[in-house]
Amino acid sequence: MSRFYGGFWCHFLALLPNLWYNNGREQNIQFVFLLSRPAGFFSFINQDTTMKMSAKGIEFLKKLEGRVIVNGKHVIYDDATGRPVAENTPLPAGATIGYGHLIKRGENFRNGLNEPQATQLLHQDLTATYDTIVKQIDYDVLVLMQQHEYDALVTLVFNIGPGSAAPSNAHRGLYQSTIRKYLNNPKYNSITYPTLESAWKAFRNRGVLDARRDAEWRLYHNADYSGIRP
Repeated sequence: MSRFYGGFWCHFLALLPNLWYNNGREQNIQFVFLLSRPAGFFSFINQDTTMKMSAKGIEFLKKLEGRVIVNGKHVIYDDATGRPVAENTPLPAGATIGYGHLIKRGENFRNGLNEPQATQLLHQDLTATYDTIVKQIDYDVLVLMQQHEYDALVTLVFNIGPGSAAPSNAHRGLYQSTIRKYLNNPKYNSITYPTLESAWKAFRNRGVLDARRDAEWRLYHNADYSGIRP
């Protein structure tokens, strides 16, 4: 023991699954105790949160994404124009159905979707958004996040995407955004975007998304689920 306390580095890892409840939601945390110095220290790895959008958040997202209904069914539409795609015509690059589902190669939605199917598809699509947030936003930030803040963040990331470290994604998605830097580091400061709000609203797409960004920010900052204002 004297050799240890004299400076001998001994690494001991013990995995301790634990269950944490925060704000009424279940958190599945895997603790790692790393004893590498006399006092030791704790760190978190393989963190996983079961936090999901609230029912109000889902309805908020639906309002912002919009939909195209023909004869009582969700139909394929061109995301750029919002117009239905005519039958027996090639799908445009932005072919979408339901609530913002970009149609992938091999998917066939020619028969349309009813409302429960469109909602189920939205929940499936949100899985990737939840995963992005868990991977890119620090866990100690997420466990303190209020439900309305999380709903707003999910709505934003669902729209802007995960991004990546690739140079081509320098101005796209959450990964390289100033938003992520502000959320993960309260002391972060940007000259270009001096506040989290300004960073959030920078994803404007030449002004097309101004109303959406404003609605998301009102939700994040004021718990306002009213959506886009006229």
